[in-house]
Amino acid sequence: MARKKSAAWADQPRPSRALRALREAFGLDDEDWQAFLRHARQGFADYEQVHWMAPKSTLRLRDVPAEWFEDPEALGYVAVRVLTEGETGLLTPVARHLLRVCDPEPGSFHGPPGIGLAWLHLARQGLDPPIAPDSLIHLALHIPKDFFHAVTEADLLPLGRLILEGRGAIAAWDLHALLAAVDRARISVRAPFRLFHDLMAEDWIAREVKREFCRGLLACPPEARRLKQRAEALHASIHADPERVLQYPMVWLELIRLDLRRRLPGLQRHAVRALVEDIGEPLRDVLAEFFLRPDRDPQGADAVTQGALDLVRHHAEELGPDDVRSLLRKAIKRGSAIVRQAAYRVGAERFGSVFARPALRDNARVVRDWANKLLMRDTVKPGRKANLRRRSSPSRDE
Repeated sequence: MARKKSAAWADQPRPSRALRALREAFGLDDEDWQAFLRHARQGFADYEQVHWMAPKSTLRLRDVPAEWFEDPEALGYVAVRVLTEGETGLLTPVARHLLRVCDPEPGSFHGPPGIGLAWLHLARQGLDPPIAPDSLIHLALHIPKDFFHAVTEADLLPLGRLILEGRGAIAAWDLHALLAAVDRARISVRAPFRLFHDLMAEDWIAREVKREFCRGLLACPPEARRLKQRAEALHASIHADPERVLQYPMVWLELIRLDLRRRLPGLQRHAVRALVEDIGEPLRDVLAEFFLRPDRDPQGADAVTQGALDLVRHHAEELGPDDVRSLLRKAIKRGSAIVRQAAYRVGAERFGSVFARPALRDNARVVRDWANKLLMRDTVKPGRKANLRRRSSPSRDE
């Protein structure tokens, strides 16, 4: 009696020229090919889910159109499945093939997912990509949502290094563009902030470049002026030759209209701290420049002063208790509600919850509610035991 084939072997794609060409491009034996097809069914189902909101039934390989086996976008979803879940022997041939077919037509704003994953895999294997790194860098900044698809926060730093170093010497503009691309990719809300911290801690980026980047982000002359001149030069070149718009990545064009400071105003908080802790500028000089610095953008002003308060908190021993109290009182007297709450929080942490008691009379309800919660938490009533089973842990920000 003939042995019954497994479900995986029973569901096979229909023979076609595209299918034969794909298998020849991979160079896989029968066992690896069947393993690839298992991932292909899942990847094609992902592709179907993206383009058809509610597929009527579970996708079978024999129902997959032949053209999907040569469609870069469809194969991108398959590659993502292989690169995140696949067997070791599949990763390199699939990654190489995706990069061979991934380059979209000039002027296109869409490409296959998984490009960044594929490039990173090859780099970790010590292998060169089948297309020029300059083309991959362009795709990272042109179609970031597709390029960074399925890239984890932990992989952003090594992939970011490939992007930054692929064109030679790193400039501050390159850091602005990379972080804008990661924000555009929508990996997570915190992804650009985590990448910022990781980049500032790396010694393969020159201190002068980090300083130029952070001070440009904080709108400090002359760094902000040089950043603006770069954007104006791009705009002027497009005005002189409109065809150039097709040569520049989309993130560059967006930075002409909306710089990183306005795109991610909260990043300024981290830039203030980086000036001291990663770049080595004197603590008191940075506080003198940025503490309660006025700004036409209230959100930006709050972020900058919150960064200064972070420095007060983390370097309180260096400043001494008198200077810490003086700075916190100034923030409470002159700052916005967000700044006042941050100052009360630092003071309560440093000097005890009694420091936050005046916040109960603050004119902002958010500050009063926060102070009330803090003081209630720290009040111990005689004769009453805490209900440890039901009480939740306080958040890190309280």
